[in-house]
Amino acid sequence: MTFSSKEPTDRQEAAARSLVEQVRVRAAMNRAVGILRVWRSCDRDQARDHLRNFSRPAAEVSEADRLATIVDGAADRRTDPELRWD
Repeated sequence: MTFSSKEPTDRQEAAARSLVEQVRVRAAMNRAVGILRVWRSCDRDQARDHLRNFSRPAAEVSEADRLATIVDGAADRRTDPELRWD
């Protein structure tokens, strides 16, 4: 997509915001699947099924965010390999 002017239109900005939110949701869901796979010793499909048991997609994302918060709260930040940029 090329822009005819330097300033994005409202439609372009809305599309960009939507894309950012979709990426955030996908990342949260994938992280939650990984957490559930470890906690429940299950495969990817079983973990996804657990998340899909919630009645609304927004509830799935809330559960995914909740799981990430629990893991982050229990983690020792000094030993988190994702935080080391050696």
